[in-house]
Amino acid sequence: NLYLMLAVALFLLSTISVVNDTIYFVHSSVIRFNVVKNEDYALYINYQTWRDVERRVAKRV
Repeated sequence: NLYLMLAVALFLLSTISVVNDTIYFVHSSVIRFNVVKNEDYALYINYQTWRDVERRVAKRV
């Protein structure tokens, strides 16, 4: 029973983090397309977003 609870907790945590990453990524994309007019700045934000995603994925694995 304890193992089952642990498994469920881990599953929930991983699901939450995936959803969080998805929301974050979509949010960043929306900001990039709507707000940013300066192309260099857009590229910079794009780069930063990917760096952050890579960091999160590396942390999770």
